[in-house]
Amino acid sequence: DAIVFLQGSSWCGPDGCTMLFLQGEGEGFKVVSKVSEVLAPVRVSETLSHAWRDIIVHSNDEEKLLQFDASGYPPKAAEQPAAVQAQIDSATIVF
Repeated sequence: DAIVFLQGSSWCGPDGCTMLFLQGEGEGFKVVSKVSEVLAPVRVSETLSHAWRDIIVHSNDEEKLLQFDASGYPPKAAEQPAAVQAQIDSATIVF
């Protein structure tokens, strides 16, 4: 499995960039979710939602909590609830 943070004019706008969540499948990967409006840092939490790790990203001037909902992560980070400080402090920065 992998998290890919896409950069460049095709993937980034004034509100942030696009991030992909990939799941290993055979000899390659499939896209599980595509999330827009993401800025670094990106943190991976120890907590799980539907067997996927919660993710904390910077968006809309605050740290947002992305939770898997059985089909994927939400498409727009800016529309998600803010993470609480304890969640931020316990998560690991991946980029």
